[in-house]
Amino acid sequence: MADGALNIKLDDYASAKLAMKAKAMGVSPEEFATRVITEAVEPVADLKSDHASNYDLQEEGRPWAEVRPELVARMKRKLAERS
Repeated sequence: MADGALNIKLDDYASAKLAMKAKAMGVSPEEFATRVITEAVEPVADLKSDHASNYDLQEEGRPWAEVRPELVARMKRKLAERS
C-alpha cells in the first residue's frame, strides 16, 4: 500500500448502498468511498481553539431560514475543494 492504493471488498448490499449514495452526490462510487474514508481517518480539528468560551453565549441566535443558505453554500464549497 506504499503507493496509496487500497483494495476493499464489499458485499453486494454495501456496494449497492455505496453506489446509490455516490450517485446522489454526483460522484463516482470510488470518489465517494475515498471521501468517506478520508473523513473518517483525518484528525479532528484542534478542539482547544474552538471552545464554547470563545463565544458570547448571550448572543441572540439567527433564524434558520437565514443561516441555512449560508451553511449549504459553505458545504458545497468544501465538497468542491475536495474534488
